[in-house]
Amino acid sequence: MPRQVKELSPLTTREGKVSEVEVPVVSPEEWKRKRDQGAEIVATISEHLQFERALQDRRLNPKTLCSEQQATLVSDLDHVVGGVGE
Repeated sequence: MPRQVKELSPLTTREGKVSEVEVPVVSPEEWKRKRDQGAEIVATISEHLQFERALQDRRLNPKTLCSEQQATLVSDLDHVVGGVGE
């Protein structure tokens, strides 16, 4: 069940100034797209690490990859997200 977001009232800062908080409204279709894209990113990272693990016979995580392996992972992720850096 989706969580409902209540309208936020203005906030008062330490200096006594009023600051309004803007809450972005995301459509259900956008949430589904982001969820699906996130699942694809996780699957890509998992597959990449499984491949590297098979080659090195040791448990890996993204932080333990060498720079060449990290570049390959980023290239794979760039393909999944559709070239965000372009």
